[in-house]
Amino acid sequence: MPERRRGRLGERVVEVLELPREVVFHAPRLVLVGNLHLTVENHRGVVEFGPGRLVVGVGDGQVAVEGDDLTIVRIGREEMAVTGRIRCLRFS
Repeated sequence: MPERRRGRLGERVVEVLELPREVVFHAPRLVLVGNLHLTVENHRGVVEFGPGRLVVGVGDGQVAVEGDDLTIVRIGREEMAVTGRIRCLRFS
């Protein structure tokens, strides 16, 4: 099925079934609480990790988290939680 048609079908499924977009399109969902806690859903694993930088695979790209004292407090197949002083999120 062509990509464009699949996209329209996905949009229709979201509309009719009232499902969240991230579920239908397997898109990452990031929830930032202040600058101290980040939850990443639908991740594809840790690419790089250090006390000042964390790079997480998401969808067809990556999210880089920069900050101080970054700690992965929970990691599962689809969700991870990070604490520390988060200064920057970069998508690539």
